Amino acid sequence: MACPGEADRAYKREYPDGPQPIDTFKLDNPEDMERLRNQFGIEAMEKAFGPDGGGLEELLEANPYIAAGVGIELRPNPFIT
Repeated sequence: MACPGEADRAYKREYPDGPQPIDTFKLDNPEDMERLRNQFGIEAMEKAFGPDGGGLEELLEANPYIAAGVGIELRPNPFIT
């Protein structure tokens, strides 16, 4: 385990632009709210983390940006040991 300063520097090297959103949703847009429910709502969570679910990968694959391969890469977090 690295000290906080080393971990911070390593994180900044790995993710120079900092954390990025998976998606954005506007509360006043019904289509956005439907997409949010489909991707991250209780039914999506129960399905993904249920007995036959695919976990986080299943949730992320339901996201149209991720499914299209737009700028998001699912990879292990190097800072969790």
